[in-house]
Amino acid sequence: KTLYEFIKGGGRFSFHSAGDKDIDGLLDIIEKASKDGGMTDEQIRAKRHTFDHGSMAPRPDQLDKIKRLGVIASEGPAYIYEDAPPIFAQYGERVSEWNAPHKRIVDAGIHTAFELDRPLGSTDFTIFHYLYWLISRKAWDGKIYAGDQRVSREIALKSATRGGAYYILRDDVLGSLEPGKWADFMVIDRDYLT
Repeated sequence: KTLYEFIKGGGRFSFHSAGDKDIDGLLDIIEKASKDGGMTDEQIRAKRHTFDHGSMAPRPDQLDKIKRLGVIASEGPAYIYEDAPPIFAQYGERVSEWNAPHKRIVDAGIHTAFELDRPLGSTDFTIFHYLYWLISRKAWDGKIYAGDQRVSREIALKSATRGGAYYILRDDVLGSLEPGKWADFMVIDRDYLT
């Protein structure tokens, strides 16, 4: 009820989730509360509601509704690296294919972002490990899970830059190198694209 009233009143919601049923509930509330609040489809999409993590979500049948509502699917590469083996063991191949399905989301024309939910300083990983997991789909056990969900280096980078800026509603000043935008740089010792 609280979430319903918040969205009906015009609020934008960013949702930490785990599992496909969370997404069903979120999408239903966004749709009903927005319509009950008198919002048009365009106004609903302009809110850019989000869900995070991508741990066992979204399912393929949820993509049309996610796109129609303009919801951003922020996918966490750590859920590929850390969670793919136990998800596969517990739920099997079908559900493991729903785990952070980055390519399926991009192919459906849904905005996605690259997400980290822990400080890098608390791990031995760098940002490039997280990008690698989106590109390779390789987990800690050395196996590749849902290999058809691998994305290119370019898509991974755009998710981490443009996608993140779009997610936080700052794409007017962040996310790409263009006149009038803030220019943050990282100098690396090799070519990311190769």
